[in-house]
Amino acid sequence: MAFTPFPTHDIFKAYSLAREALSQGKNMIATLRETTDLPHARCVEIAYALQSGSYTATKDSDIARAYRAAVHDIVVPLCQSHHVETVFDCGTGEGNMWCDFPHKLSHFVGLDLSLHRLLWAARNLQDAPFNKTTLCKGDMASLPLSEHSFDLVVTMHALEPNARASDLIPALAARTRDLLVLFEPNYREASPAQRQRMEAMGYARDIWECAEALSDFEVLASAPLDVTIRADNQTYILILKRKTPLARTDFAWQNPLTHSPLLDVDGSLVDEEGCFFFPKFKDIFCLAPEDAVFAGLSPQSS
Repeated sequence: MAFTPFPTHDIFKAYSLAREALSQGKNMIATLRETTDLPHARCVEIAYALQSGSYTATKDSDIARAYRAAVHDIVVPLCQSHHVETVFDCGTGEGNMWCDFPHKLSHFVGLDLSLHRLLWAARNLQDAPFNKTTLCKGDMASLPLSEHSFDLVVTMHALEPNARASDLIPALAARTRDLLVLFEPNYREASPAQRQRMEAMGYARDIWECAEALSDFEVLASAPLDVTIRADNQTYILILKRKTPLARTDFAWQNPLTHSPLLDVDGSLVDEEGCFFFPKFKDIFCLAPEDAVFAGLSPQSS
């Protein structure tokens, strides 16, 4: 599979443009879309890097605690009634939504585009009641995770910045053996002010339609979340369950470029063909497509 790296100097230039937009109160992603030819995912990653730490700084405010509690009031009963042991949070950000989570899990996996945000997540999840926590830098358009690995897959305003959801939602659904829960804006039910904001930001407007079209799933619930932080960005809940839950399979990494299995070799992950390896930084696996390092060497011969 062909792989085109992104020139480092373009990232630096885009980072400077985004930082200037932030200082002027402008939308960074919109600015980068208008002024660079970087892929959308890179624009989002740069904006997230510059915003990293902001959610942690406010996570103990009254509204943040109330919002987090409202999310937990949805997730915890699902975990209890469906015997959820493993969770994949796609777009976990700084992990702040899992602070104070009261339900024990055997394995929690959080993926985000931004390494900066994941470094905050590592701190925020230190005391979480998870037997094992795994954090991964990755792109939800090229998920580096094996299918049917989790009891529950969840997103929280992570699909929102992607213009289209038609490819992303089936990929997320393929990673769960049972439940898919989306905490996202619902364009179909949104207020005029929220619709206008979503249109201006280029946010995904087809999330509900794409999720409801999953033929192997049934909708258990669809409603607005009881707590909102800003009126023009209301969170809605969509809970989907497989009509026939699948058997649990072992969690495994896969190459986001080729989808082949990855092997642990001296702390890095190497694909079974020996073509690429992916590094790890401070216990965070770097598995976005652009993180691939060409090796061309069989792991057995290293």
